[in-house]
Amino acid sequence: MRRIDVFDYVVWANDVPQGRAFRTGPYPPGPRRLALAAHRSQMTPLHGEGFRVPERLRRMPNADTLYLKADRHAP
Repeated sequence: MRRIDVFDYVVWANDVPQGRAFRTGPYPPGPRRLALAAHRSQMTPLHGEGFRVPERLRRMPNADTLYLKADRHAP
């Protein structure tokens, strides 16, 4: 049986999980911009009132940070 680690991927949270963190390699900015633009309900009033991404979080970093979950779901 292979061991599987579960990570939290935090995008727009104010607080990040505690514990071990891993940074991914850099990713081209074009696909990141397209992915962010696809979240129209969080970026524009197109779908009415609701959660909006603050201006300070609209620039995505070129790499991601993954946080190892402390609780295990399987042996």
